[in-house]
Amino acid sequence: LITIALGFLFSLLNGLIRDTANILSLGLTFLLFLSPIFYPMPSSKAFILMNKFNAPGILVTSIRDLLLAGNISHPVLFTVACAFSILVFMASWTIFHLVEPIIAEKI
Repeated sequence: LITIALGFLFSLLNGLIRDTANILSLGLTFLLFLSPIFYPMPSSKAFILMNKFNAPGILVTSIRDLLLAGNISHPVLFTVACAFSILVFMASWTIFHLVEPIIAEKI
């Protein structure tokens, strides 16, 4: 849901600023290396704090743990990340439907 929500917001932004796709691809590449997708969750305090606020990383790590180990290693963080993604989705869906006619007129 968080991916769809960000897609709604970035599609509106792309209607106004055409370089959004280039900036977004650079940002997603950076986020890929910050998220513990290809490596295990780090144990140092600075990286643990950073990963607690990385919702896509928490979602991917929890699903990977569920598939590989059979349990979710951080169920509270997973629940918070799911709730956050639902809230962001609802807000971006509302914003998209309110702003879409205005952006369509400008294009």
